[in-house]
Amino acid sequence: MSERLIIRLGSQVTDAINWLVWSDGEQEIIASGTLNDAHELSTLSHRAARCLVFVLAPGADIGFFEVELPKTNRRQALKAMPFMLEDELATEIEQMHFVPGQSVGNNQSVYVVDKTKLALWLSWFTAANITVKQMLPDWLALPLPSTDDATSIIELDNQLLIRQGSEQGLTIASDWFESWLAFTAEQQPQRLLENYGTSEQITQHDANWQAQDILLPMQCLAMGAAQSKVNLLVGEFAPAQRHSALHLWRSVAVVTVVAVLLIFVEKFYQLNQLTAQKAAVMANSQAIYLQLNPEAKRLNRLKYRVKQQLKQVTSGGGQSHFLPMMASLNNAFAKVPQLKPVSIKYDDKRRELRIQANADNYQQFEQFKRQLSTTFTVTAGAMNNNGSKVNGSLTIKVAS
Repeated sequence: MSERLIIRLGSQVTDAINWLVWSDGEQEIIASGTLNDAHELSTLSHRAARCLVFVLAPGADIGFFEVELPKTNRRQALKAMPFMLEDELATEIEQMHFVPGQSVGNNQSVYVVDKTKLALWLSWFTAANITVKQMLPDWLALPLPSTDDATSIIELDNQLLIRQGSEQGLTIASDWFESWLAFTAEQQPQRLLENYGTSEQITQHDANWQAQDILLPMQCLAMGAAQSKVNLLVGEFAPAQRHSALHLWRSVAVVTVVAVLLIFVEKFYQLNQLTAQKAAVMANSQAIYLQLNPEAKRLNRLKYRVKQQLKQVTSGGGQSHFLPMMASLNNAFAKVPQLKPVSIKYDDKRRELRIQANADNYQQFEQFKRQLSTTFTVTAGAMNNNGSKVNGSLTIKVAS
């Protein structure tokens, strides 16, 4: 892409946002403008789709430090770098994002930004469907000072962007310029200020000014942003890598094959589960049938045998009392759950059920009997105390 979209963010969602589309091939401005706030970033999504997007983050929210690191075991030393800055930061280091810059000898530069703030900025672009290629402090987009004792400076939206050297800089409110100038004068009285566009209120201060070619502020920053290699979007904030169409299709094919295999594995697993469940149900059914029919010697054609028995108990023009009695029996068992049936036998001719059961005490047999006595004639048989359990029988008969 020969066009770049440069966006300078505000610190807060309500701050105005400047943007400019710059053509590297033609070295000219394609379009530019100002958004009222971050909510309007979506209006740039159609431009971002055909441009490389460079974001200038508010320099006032980004700290710059230099630490001394040994040349040996550089990778391990970089991991320890945040702890070396712990006393310099007002916020816990776990909440800060550290981006290494250049290293000269044992000196290592580092940019520091609050993770919450960085995540907030990126969320604005995610909501606007804009992919950011590079994010850097806004003052790093200024032209590099011509000498070591020079400073580049430009004014934009009542803020001064100041670049001191290849990496160091800061962004301050225009009202703070006098204080900054006094502080700088103490450090280096004759420091050269290379002016790329400031208001008369700034230039009226007595300083070693040197006027540069005056461009639109965003044009100046767009040209400088292309020269910077600093990118805050590293580590956990690194953007997703873009892949070629062939690679994407290959990935889709691999995912599809894996998905199909997973479906087959899942279906095979479900089939095995169903087979096991069917065997368990059959075994349970056979156990129940044997409990109700202890005289049975064969269990083949179990379904047919059960149907035949149901036909017998429901025959007689629908006059059998078996099903209503079983329904009442089920309710009684639910009311007295401590009473457990051992055997249940039904005599259709006598219209009665005979139950052998176990309970914790005699009172539970009485409770069970009362539950059925409102509908049926219930007669208690022999009761035996067998250790901690009471075994007894009940005869339940349809009232005449």
